[in-house]
Amino acid sequence: MQVYAQFIKMQLELNLKMTSLIKTNEGQKMSFHARKKMKKIYKYDCTITGESFKTTEEAPRPDELMTVQAFYQMHPEKDDRPAEIKLKIKNLEEEIKL
Repeated sequence: MQVYAQFIKMQLELNLKMTSLIKTNEGQKMSFHARKKMKKIYKYDCTITGESFKTTEEAPRPDELMTVQAFYQMHPEKDDRPAEIKLKIKNLEEEIKL
């Protein structure tokens, strides 16, 4: 799961670099973020796995938050993900353990 998290982090950093400034035809720099409303980001830690994640909404009970992975570990009978996704996650977990 850490490999996937690192991949997502790299993608986000690349997207920020690409979209933060662009050059117009006159050579002037214009920011994309000038027109967008900035959202507040809240950081929380999963109570089971310890994995940290971000959300744009404040949690009413942050002590009870858990990741999707932790939820499916606790409730395997509710795991309704496709078999392909389950297999990919299993393979990623095996790679991390090696």
